[in-house]
Amino acid sequence: MSIETPFPHLTCTSAAPLQRDVRRVYQHIFKSRLAAGTVRPVVAPYHYYGIVLLFVYLCIPHTKSPLVYAARWPVLAAIVHFQWKELCETSSGSTDIAYYAGVASAWLMVLSATWLVWCRPQFEARRLNRRRRTAVVVVGGAEKGAAEGKASGNAVAGDKGLKQRRGVTGEWLYYWQPYPDNLRERIPWVFDLLSNYRGVGWNWAITKVPDIPLPIKQQLGDPIDHNRPKGGSHRYFTTRRAHFKHHFPRFIVLYLLLDASKTIGAKDPYYAFGPNTYALPPYLQNLSPLTLYAYRWALSSFATVVSLNLLFSLGALVAVVLLGPRVLGPTFEPWCFPEAWGSLADIYDGGLAGFWGSWWHQSFRFAFSAPTNFLARKGYLDPRSTTTRVLALFVGFGLSGFVHAGGSLTQQSHTYPWHSALFFLVQPLGILLEQAFCSRFRSGIARLPRFVRRVGNAAYTTIWFLCTAPMLQNDSARGGMFLFEPLPLSPTKGLGFGLPDEGWWYLDSYLSRGEIPLWYQGKHWWQSGVRVDAFTTL
Repeated sequence: MSIETPFPHLTCTSAAPLQRDVRRVYQHIFKSRLAAGTVRPVVAPYHYYGIVLLFVYLCIPHTKSPLVYAARWPVLAAIVHFQWKELCETSSGSTDIAYYAGVASAWLMVLSATWLVWCRPQFEARRLNRRRRTAVVVVGGAEKGAAEGKASGNAVAGDKGLKQRRGVTGEWLYYWQPYPDNLRERIPWVFDLLSNYRGVGWNWAITKVPDIPLPIKQQLGDPIDHNRPKGGSHRYFTTRRAHFKHHFPRFIVLYLLLDASKTIGAKDPYYAFGPNTYALPPYLQNLSPLTLYAYRWALSSFATVVSLNLLFSLGALVAVVLLGPRVLGPTFEPWCFPEAWGSLADIYDGGLAGFWGSWWHQSFRFAFSAPTNFLARKGYLDPRSTTTRVLALFVGFGLSGFVHAGGSLTQQSHTYPWHSALFFLVQPLGILLEQAFCSRFRSGIARLPRFVRRVGNAAYTTIWFLCTAPMLQNDSARGGMFLFEPLPLSPTKGLGFGLPDEGWWYLDSYLSRGEIPLWYQGKHWWQSGVRVDAFTTL
């Protein structure tokens, strides 16, 4: 859906237009294209037909019906066809919604293939569930506890701990729940399957998240895995109070950091157009090209990590504190929301492989590794071979590149989606190059002090990203991703660090909702619906 930008950003050397003016121009262009019928906005429910089809199909039992199970192929074909059409026809005057439309369409193709082809959830997936136990009662001088109802699946009696206490209520009986027979239980089971990307609380959870808490694991009777791989996000909280005390202050700090980075970046035309020839703001004019390059890389990377952390913290607060397991189910207990990121030690000790494999959030790891794992389970690949390991790297990063390229494809301004894909495709090369070097000089490296080895890993990772990040970063800037204003209250602008006419409240995007009609009338009734960008910033 990309168009040539209406701004002379590659020829003009005067002052750049303000970001808010750029956003309004993009919105005006989108309205013109919408009126001409060359583009379609993100509309509910039309944009969500694919995920609804996947959800409905998975809610239909097929373990005992080969015909219904075989129907997964036409279901997958229908989803891929529809989502590809969305990639080619959908955009938005809001750069964030335009990017979301592409990423969501590409991701749903990957997710559908995961649960329809590479995995068999109705046959193999198990979800941690719980039932409330009755109180311990005293009968004839002897104590006994009874479970309320019969737990489905691999239920556990689990009354041992109760026999030493009297009058205890509110104890939970945990069990592994397979695909439910009851539709009422099946709907939340499938919903959790499709929304729980890392698999916390499922038998397919990735190894880079914490294991089930020990008391629950002991009650289930599962073996204790003392050799669970290290690295990744292993910090979590067992109570909603502790969860809130950690995430709420963190949310505030992240909010302030994102606000500061947005205010700083808004003065640099790079964050509106990508590479350009506009005049630089005074504080950047004396920087050398290399220093300017490093500065933009650092600020962009910092803002990206902060914004993702802010989003994860907000999601954890809403899911656990405001709603919690009583509303959403047992896989929304506090321990089911561990830290999204690993420790910096993962980079110091693991280099580039540690960055991607442990430190970076692992939200899509299961789906990205599903094709290779499928081939290994079927015996087509040796899971211990170097070939399989290399293939897994390229398949995983290739799928990640496809998803990010989808976000680039649906932007209005002129972008290069293949740049985003290429950034991810070269990451395996960096990992393999690093590992080959370390293997070749293993004996010499082992004699170096630990501090020197860690500095070397961090330096290699930094240099590698300095060389490769512009492929993704420049394309994101061209597409207008840094134009996104998610924060209605801006302390840095209120304190005078923004533009002269900016204040505490950044409401021009929010108050312009009247410019975007709530209802979109498509060519057919099934294409009509509520415009998603009517509820978001421009």
